[in-house]
Amino acid sequence: MVGIVLWSDAPGLRLLIWCEDQGGLAYYDGSRERPIPDASAGDVVQVEEVPGTGPMRRARAVQLVAQGAAAQVPQMLLREAARHGAALAKI
Repeated sequence: MVGIVLWSDAPGLRLLIWCEDQGGLAYYDGSRERPIPDASAGDVVQVEEVPGTGPMRRARAVQLVAQGAAAQVPQMLLREAARHGAALAKI
C-alpha cells in the first residue's frame, strides 16, 4: 500500500502515515524493525499493514518511494483543520 508520511520524529524511528485506502492512519515504529532516517513529512512510502484491531493501524516493511513528493500535504491538512475548527467555533 502507498502512503504519505504526515509526521516523523527526527531520527526516523517513528512515522505517522496516511494510506491510499483512506482507512485509519498507520503508525510505524522503527525501533521494532528498522529506522527510516531519511523519512520526513511529505514523503511517499510503500508500507505493509500489520494485521490486527484497534483505532490505529500498524505499518511494517516501510520503504521510501519518493522524498518530498507530497511535501504540501501535511501543511495543507493543518490549514484545513484550522479553517474548519475556526468555522465550528462560530456555531
